[in-house]
Amino acid sequence: MTNDPMTFMHFATEADAATGHAMIDAECRKIGITQTLRSRADLCCIPAIAALALDDSGLPLAYANSYHCDLCNQSWTDHWSCAVDDECPCCGKDFSPEETTLCIPEPYAALFEMLPEIAW
Repeated sequence: MTNDPMTFMHFATEADAATGHAMIDAECRKIGITQTLRSRADLCCIPAIAALALDDSGLPLAYANSYHCDLCNQSWTDHWSCAVDDECPCCGKDFSPEETTLCIPEPYAALFEMLPEIAW
């Protein structure tokens, strides 16, 4: 686990998980959330985040990824739960996002970044 609470947490040990959970719980209290949250999917209990669409895993489509195909000169934006490659709608070639914007409302952005995708 990193010492930077704004960095996506990965827990290597039970002690790391306990420390991470304490940081998450403190951030929840700071912004007035009383539920116990252990993954990004748990954020759907917050109406502002529940308004976002969900992927097949129940994760909010929190990122607007912008792409550009050099072959077709086609630009597009798609919403995903992470910064992921997407297929050009014209030619089908895969492209990495040129820009990724977090669409989580500001009061919850730090908490979103702290939570792992899968509960630990």
